[in-house]
Amino acid sequence: MSDKLNLDDFEMKELNEENFKDSVIERKNVVTEFTPDLIEQHKSDLLKLQREMTAQVSLCKATIENIERNHPHVADMSDEDMHSVWMAFENKNVVNEAEPKLAEVAEQLAKYDELLEGVYEKFGFVKSEEAVTIDPDVPKG
Repeated sequence: MSDKLNLDDFEMKELNEENFKDSVIERKNVVTEFTPDLIEQHKSDLLKLQREMTAQVSLCKATIENIERNHPHVADMSDEDMHSVWMAFENKNVVNEAEPKLAEVAEQLAKYDELLEGVYEKFGFVKSEEAVTIDPDVPKG
């Protein structure tokens, strides 16, 4: 809506006599249809969002103050330096979590190889080579 509200721009399109909030109102020059109930629902959603965001901002400000109080050098860091530290931290976490998992995967693959070799030997299966996909667009040689 514009900064200056002109009530002459509003016209009742469909009056709901049982519940005014479900009446359809048209705004001239914009042609927007709405019901008062939809506006009140949206207003309620915005108020909830406002409360949640205000609480989040307050919590984040307190966290920043706590960090800067306990680690004064952080207050002197540029945004670029903070971003770099954050990126390094996030990527270090990925590496620290992935490397042990990769070791577990390698160990499990080795166990499967051993199991399959035993099964092939016991039951007389011939172990086939790994499947190789041939791309017809790639020249041979």
